[in-house]
Amino acid sequence: MQGLMSLTANRPDFWMSLVVILIMLGMGVYFLIFMFRNIRADAEKADQER
Repeated sequence: MQGLMSLTANRPDFWMSLVVILIMLGMGVYFLIFMFRNIRADAEKADQER
């Protein structure tokens, strides 16, 4: 555990990379939820029009 702490303690590049990765994963999850929600709404709309 001490080795991990010494590797990440004074490494702003590590923390910036971690923040960017987390933001990108969050955006991916948001867009997947958005896409599936709209697909479901379009399918319901198509069923109502039939």
